[in-house]
Amino acid sequence: MARPVTLFTGQWADMPISRAPQGARRVPSLRCAPMRRALTLGYSGLGWLIVALGVLQFFLAGLGIFGSEGFDAHESVGRALHGVTILVIVLAIAGPRTGRDIGMSVVLFLITTLQTFLPELRDDAAWAAAFHPVLALAILGLAAHIGRRYIGGGEGASGAAAPA
Repeated sequence: MARPVTLFTGQWADMPISRAPQGARRVPSLRCAPMRRALTLGYSGLGWLIVALGVLQFFLAGLGIFGSEGFDAHESVGRALHGVTILVIVLAIAGPRTGRDIGMSVVLFLITTLQTFLPELRDDAAWAAAFHPVLALAILGLAAHIGRRYIGGGEGASGAAAPA
């Protein structure tokens, strides 16, 4: 017995619903313009969230250095920020889907991953650990660029998704 078709793809893509084979049904797709626009705006919105978390990180690092707090809050927010970069990759693939957006999101993830390991080098290679705040500035810059892509005056700031 043949398995029923569950998606309109391939040979069924242009067939009207009234002529669809028995058991076929429409399934929402990422090709849907409003959904793709929302994912694209979410992609840029997460860029701005990373900028805000990055600024918070500088404050929390200052508390760790000059205050009686420790670096626990700084480390926790850093872990959360690193997790957000994974979501940025997912939204770059699902939303704008351009090579540039996907590439920027992967680079953001990679430099944020490197950023998390730099403080561990303070005893063995202090010169490398000293790049921790420098790399933080690079993360802020790249995240701001991602944020400006579709929100806030960037190339695609109209909110329209990139061409498929």
